[in-house]
Amino acid sequence: MSLYDSSLLDQFLPQYYKRIFPFKPFVKWLCYNRKPEEYFAKREFAFILEGDVHLRYRSFDNPAEFENELCKISPHKLDIGAFYSHKPKDNKKYSDFKAVERELVFDIDLTDYGSVRKCCSEAKVCEKCWRFISVAVQVLDKLLEEPAYSALEHFGFKARMWVFSGRRGVHCWVGDEKARKLTNAGRSAVAEYLSLIVIASDLGKNFLRWFVLWHTYPRLDVNVSTVIKRTNILEILKTVLGLNHLLKSPFCIHPKTGNVAVPLDVGKISQFDVSTCPRVDTLINELSKVLVEEHVKENRKLLGYKHTSLAPYVENFEKFIELAALA
Repeated sequence: MSLYDSSLLDQFLPQYYKRIFPFKPFVKWLCYNRKPEEYFAKREFAFILEGDVHLRYRSFDNPAEFENELCKISPHKLDIGAFYSHKPKDNKKYSDFKAVERELVFDIDLTDYGSVRKCCSEAKVCEKCWRFISVAVQVLDKLLEEPAYSALEHFGFKARMWVFSGRRGVHCWVGDEKARKLTNAGRSAVAEYLSLIVIASDLGKNFLRWFVLWHTYPRLDVNVSTVIKRTNILEILKTVLGLNHLLKSPFCIHPKTGNVAVPLDVGKISQFDVSTCPRVDTLINELSKVLVEEHVKENRKLLGYKHTSLAPYVENFEKFIELAALA
C-alpha cells in the first residue's frame, strides 16, 4: 500500500462522506428501534474542523438532514455525544437541558504500554505490539459478556462493539439499554470493578491470570476522559466525566493516518493487521474503479461501501446493531 498523504484529506473527505459513509446502518444504530424524531433528534453530534475547531451541540430532526449536513461540511472528525432531554441544538432554550443517557464506553490505547512494549513507541504500531490490544480486548470482552447469573457475577452485556480508532487504540461501545442508562455513579463503579487488580497469596498458581490482567488494564475509562492508571482507583473516580462526554464516531477518518475507524470482529481480532486497515484514499480508488467498470453514475444513494474493502467491517457493525436493538 502506498504512503498516505494527509495534505489531501480535504479532497478525500467530501467524496468519502458522499459516496462511502454507511449512513443507513449508522442512523439505525443511533435510533435503537425508535422513531428518529423521538431519539435520533436528541443525540448530540460534534463536527471537528481543520485546526481542531469544534462545532458542538449539533442535532438533526431527521436522518436526511444529518446526511446533507455531514456531506456539506465534511468535518475532519465526527464525534458522538449523549442523548439529551431536549434537542442539543436548542440547548440554550431550556433550563433543564441535560444528558439523559449514552453508551458505556471503554478505551484501550497502546501509548499506555510503554513499560512493556519494546518493538515500537508512541504512535507507531506493529504486529507484535498489537498483541497487547488483542489480549486486552478479549479479556475485557469476556468480563463484559458474562451473564449476571454466572458464578463469575459480571455484567451480562450483549451488544458490544469494538472499534479500531484508526491509529493506536480501540474503543468499546456497549449498547445495551441498561448500560446506556447507567448513572455517573454506576459508570464509576464499573470502571472501579474492572480496574481492580487482586493478587492472590498463591501467586505462582495464578500467575498467568494475574499477568494477563496486569498488562491489559492500563487504561479503562468509561467516558474516555483522561488516562487512568491501573494502580490508583481513587484517580479513576476523579477522572470519570459525565454523560455528555464526546467520543470519536465509528467510520470516522483519522486525519493523520487516513485510516477508517472500523468495527472489529472480536473472534478475529488477533488476526487484524493495522497496516491493511481500510484507508480513505484507497476506498475512493476502489469505488471509482467499480463505477468506471460498471458505467455507474456517481450517486450518493449508491451503497458505495459494499463495493470496497470497508464492506466486511460494515457487516460487523450491522451485527452489533441487531444485538443493540434487542439488548
